[in-house]
This record gives sequence, structure tokens and C-alpha cells, in this order.
Amino acid sequence: MKKILGAFILFLSIISSCNKKDAATNEPSSFTWIYQNQPYTATSSEAYLLRSNPNTNQILAYVNGDVTRYKLSILLPALNPNNYPVSFTTNAFEYIDDFGFVLGAVSGSVTISSNSSNKLSGSFDVKMLKGIADTVSMQGQFYNVPIR
Repeated sequence: MKKILGAFILFLSIISSCNKKDAATNEPSSFTWIYQNQPYTATSSEAYLLRSNPNTNQILAYVNGDVTRYKLSILLPALNPNNYPVSFTTNAFEYIDDFGFVLGAVSGSVTISSNSSNKLSGSFDVKMLKGIADTVSMQGQFYNVPIR
């Protein structure tokens, strides 16, 4: 009887640990940023690891359910945990403002803090060129963005 009880307890602990792991990997993703003192939240986001062209690993954020046109795009040489500088010539960071203008980052960085279980997490702090010589700051973070 003790052997059966012990085996049953072991079975329950294995099942319980599997459920905990599944719950952790199924946590929802989030992608938020602040642009001109206005907070934004993506309705969906995704990342692409493209091994065929090392400079086209892309992180995308969409708003209002429109997945045909991104709101924010980040191009990096890799999606490994690291701090990546961004500018017009090094890596790329684009944002489409509420008026439809495409703004590019002139300075700043993107930090990938985690790439685990095909999910990406990190943050960014960039200065965007708005107009001819005006710059505006943008900060944000992303969590559990799925890598496709």
C-alpha cells in the first residue's frame, strides 16, 4: 500500500510540475511604449528570426488589430540577449505616428533581456527624428513576444 501511495504522490508531483511549466510559457505577450507623453499598447506583436539574412531579424508591433501595417519595427542583426545601438546607419528602428508619418531613430538602443522558449523580452530607449531637425524620445518594453 505504501508503494502505491508513494507512486501516486510522485505521479501527482510530475503532473503538477508540467502544468506549472506550461502556464509559464503560455503567459500573454505585451508590448508598450510612450511617445510624446502618450502611452501605447500593441494589440499584437511578433518577432522573426531570419537566418538567411542576418540583418533582417525583425520585431514588429501592431495596434488596433491591423496586422497588415506595423506601428513599430525594429531590425537587428540577432535576437540574442544583448544591448543593440540603433541609428540611421546601425540597426533600424521605425515608428509610424498617428498621422501616418514614418519616423526613424537617430540614436538610442534596444536591449533584449531574454530569448527563451521562442519568446522575446526586452526594452528600448530611442530618439526619433521628427521633421527636419526635431527629435522626440520614445521608451518602451516588450515581454514574451512570440518568435515565428
